[in-house]
Amino acid sequence: MVFGTEPQRKSRRFVDLERDLIREAVRDLEDIQARKTNGTVRPGPAADVAKSVIHRLGRDLDHKGKHGTPAALSRAELIAGNGWIPEAIHILNTMIGGTR
Repeated sequence: MVFGTEPQRKSRRFVDLERDLIREAVRDLEDIQARKTNGTVRPGPAADVAKSVIHRLGRDLDHKGKHGTPAALSRAELIAGNGWIPEAIHILNTMIGGTR
């Protein structure tokens, strides 16, 4: 370790399979948000379902990838659990480099 320099954080690059898993989770979250908006699902259960979708994504990434789940994923899970599903979608999109 070199003293006096701040260690650089390595950004994680996703393989195609991992990107597909993230895109699938984004589609699921967009569907949940649409149902929440049109009143089919109440906000509380929608947040619970969104949180479980992101939790499942983290488990899948941990099993299929070489590393543990990224920190941004736990942040997205926390935000979705509070009911802010569009913000969680944005976090997942930035993880794979998409900006929708």
